[in-house]
Amino acid sequence: METIMKLLDVGSDGVRFVGIHGMGGVGKTTLAKVMFNKLSFHFEGCCFLEDVRASSQSHDGILQLQKKLLSGFVNSGITDQIKDVGGGIMRIKGAFSNKKVLIVLDDLDNKEQLQNLAGKSDWFCSGSRIIITTREESILKTQVDQSKGILAHEVHPMRFDLAFRLFCKHAFRSDSVIRDYEDFSIGIVRKVGMLPLAVVVIGSHLFDLGHDLEHSDKIEVWEETVEQLKEGPFDEVRNTLKISYERLGNKEKEVFLDIACFFTNDDITYPVIMWKNCGYSPYTATRVLSHKSLIKIRDGTRFWMHDQVRDFGRYIVLEEYPRKFCRVWIREKALNLLKRKERNENVVALSLNFDGCSCNIASEELTAVPNLRFLRVKGIDFFGNFENLLLELRWFSWEITHKDFYAESFHFANLVVLDLSRSNIEDDWGGWSQIQMTKKLKVLDLTDCTKLTRTPDFSNFTSLETLVLARCSNLITIHPSISKLQVLETLNVKGCSRLRELPEEVGFLQSLKQIIMPENFQPLKFPERFGNLTSLVSFKLNYHPNIRQLPNSIGGAANLTRLTLRGCVGIKELPSSIGELKMLIELEVTSSGVVELPDSIGNLKKLRVLSLCRTKIKEIPHTIGGLEMLEGLYANRSWDLTDKNLEEIGKLLHLKTLNLAFTSVSRLPPEISRLRLQKLEVGSIELQQVPALPSSLKYLAVQAMDFSLVPDPSSITDLEHLDLHRFSNLRSRYHSTRQDYDSKLQAAMMREQPSYQLPPHLLVLKLKSINPLPHFSNLLKLTVLHVIECTIAHIPITPGLTHLRELNITRCEFLEEIPGLSLLRRLERLELEGLNRLVQIQGLSELESLQHLHLSGCDSLGKLPNLSKLGKLQHLELEACPNLRAIEGIEGLESWVWDSVGHTIQERLLDISRTTWLSHKLPMYDMFLSFKGPDSHYGVQ
Repeated sequence: METIMKLLDVGSDGVRFVGIHGMGGVGKTTLAKVMFNKLSFHFEGCCFLEDVRASSQSHDGILQLQKKLLSGFVNSGITDQIKDVGGGIMRIKGAFSNKKVLIVLDDLDNKEQLQNLAGKSDWFCSGSRIIITTREESILKTQVDQSKGILAHEVHPMRFDLAFRLFCKHAFRSDSVIRDYEDFSIGIVRKVGMLPLAVVVIGSHLFDLGHDLEHSDKIEVWEETVEQLKEGPFDEVRNTLKISYERLGNKEKEVFLDIACFFTNDDITYPVIMWKNCGYSPYTATRVLSHKSLIKIRDGTRFWMHDQVRDFGRYIVLEEYPRKFCRVWIREKALNLLKRKERNENVVALSLNFDGCSCNIASEELTAVPNLRFLRVKGIDFFGNFENLLLELRWFSWEITHKDFYAESFHFANLVVLDLSRSNIEDDWGGWSQIQMTKKLKVLDLTDCTKLTRTPDFSNFTSLETLVLARCSNLITIHPSISKLQVLETLNVKGCSRLRELPEEVGFLQSLKQIIMPENFQPLKFPERFGNLTSLVSFKLNYHPNIRQLPNSIGGAANLTRLTLRGCVGIKELPSSIGELKMLIELEVTSSGVVELPDSIGNLKKLRVLSLCRTKIKEIPHTIGGLEMLEGLYANRSWDLTDKNLEEIGKLLHLKTLNLAFTSVSRLPPEISRLRLQKLEVGSIELQQVPALPSSLKYLAVQAMDFSLVPDPSSITDLEHLDLHRFSNLRSRYHSTRQDYDSKLQAAMMREQPSYQLPPHLLVLKLKSINPLPHFSNLLKLTVLHVIECTIAHIPITPGLTHLRELNITRCEFLEEIPGLSLLRRLERLELEGLNRLVQIQGLSELESLQHLHLSGCDSLGKLPNLSKLGKLQHLELEACPNLRAIEGIEGLESWVWDSVGHTIQERLLDISRTTWLSHKLPMYDMFLSFKGPDSHYGVQ
């Protein structure tokens, strides 16, 4: 709710559209109603237009909705005069153009509804707010204003503790669970994936059925409900999800049901190849499913589907789909289907897993499923002649547990994905000659085939685009026939720890775009013709300490965009031919042995990111000014880097990020002030001069010994993040003697340090060893404040810090109190570490938004205030507070984390006397309570 309040920003001028989107049943309408009731009094007029989707389905549905929208603002005579949608639009514009209104459009499912009810921001008076709820994220892409669109917020399923409380409210008409039903309740809430609609429906169902029953009968009702949930969602939940499903096209339904039955949490790559080969337009289909909140693609690589949506999809397959039983994933049903040998043309996908045992399948059994396009099996041995069988099969995943091979003509004419990963096959496996007849194969996956020492002959796999040999830990040799794979785009040898070379034949693969290399300590030889890989886009060579050099021919890889040499400490220099990589966008040599960059690097006109972190490079090349598109230069913790050639940075007009933290840079060039930098980090014990800083900065981090040399940042009006770190009592790695460092430190300590006026728009402020502290009174937007190793007796918390979300105070050894802490009503995270003189934390009990409390090394802290008001507290971490003997108010907490069996830590603590609990040791789950003393370690771990 707080996020939506920020998006609405009711006190500001202008018109704002805020879209609330998410899957059916997740609570969008409920949230919109709460916001409507909470904010209505701020507006001259309000309207909540419910269920727009259903209402607009009649022939004049939109017109009736327009009239309903206007009914609260104009008399009925005017609405009766509206004859068509165009006339309705004109009336809406006239009614709302001079009146500040709040309008909710609930459950939209197409853009026309929005365009006809609240099409543009200029229809409305300044200060008006329009809230939209929808399952269709694409609706929120509608342009309602020239400068900005609809501000979107996605609603996710509830946290477990909140969902559990909601369940109890409906199942028991109470905020807490009845102990005999606790395990049932936890299982049900987890089973429905914390989906609010399902939680409410099932909780109400159980109350209605069981409130007048005897205990034993009531238990039976609960047991039956748990069993019923295994078959799929309840009718009301199912009907809600069905609305989105029924609006899918046929291809999208096929993709949806495949994901629900087989691919939830799986990588997207192979399913997409299969669907594309079947003509299902997978990129369009998955985009539609995502926009309808039926799936998500996590990290761009993996399908995710809510448990209730997955169970709904499986219910459709088992009970309702026109071709019922078209997908089979339950072992017993799959086995029965095959053993009956009854022809079933509806089945398109089948999974059969015999983990820990084995089963034989004869060729005539597979004749029962002629339209199978996906087959995944484990622990299966095939017998018989498979010629002309499974002509529709596109993806075959076979985890082989026995090395013997019995089948004949075991190849499938239209197979595009063959996954043999984790198979117990060896170099002389009898199946190699059979699968080589699979002419259309695009993917061969041999991941974790750990008994292979050499690959098979690839001569017949001329259509292969992806070859995966990942974690074939005993693989030594790649067959020379790999040169025949002229359309190969991806070669994955990650984890092949015994592989000594990429064969010369790899250099002939003109279509190869990506090589995923192993990370190991063995020397690895590259093909001399490496530069012939003209299609290569990405080459990551990470943590190969025994590789001494890159091939000189690398400059021939004309389309290479990313080159990464992270952790390659054996590589001391880059070949000058690297300057020929005209398409290179990113070059990373972080933690490598590189000590000097070639001058030819200045020829990389398209380079955007250059990362030199943690290297022994002493100077940047004088040609760096030629990197005219460079946006990020990272050299942090390259301790030996000096000022030489730094003035060339002034030519990098596109530079946005410059990181020179923990280097030996003594002065920044004045040319830096002309850049449009957004992020600057600079730090050195040698730092003597920092010029005027660019006014465009949003992030500034400075580590220095003497801040009198650093310009006052108050003039950087757009600065949002400021990190000031003063070196003190720290042995510098730049100097060979302690005396050299100490003399510099002593001289700096004698100079008076400035007291800064901070920029007013700061969101994050981190101060280390800064004395005196600056004033915080003008930081009205500050959300994060860290104060570390400052010689202060108290923190100047002012009433202006009302937006603070995180406060960290560490190793301030003279700090005795934190006055004003109770003012921080929005504080969510409080961390206090190494505060030896802190005796009490006044105001802690008033932090009603606090979610995370961490206390460590507070030796004098003897007692915490009553915590019963901290209803949002999720994590309480106590460590090395030897005098802390009691925590009051734990029984008042409502939101505690849950352990793996569904018990709250609160309940565990309630079983222990407050005065004796330090003598107990309890299992650690999500919460960590620890007390460390000099000779003992007690607590809840």
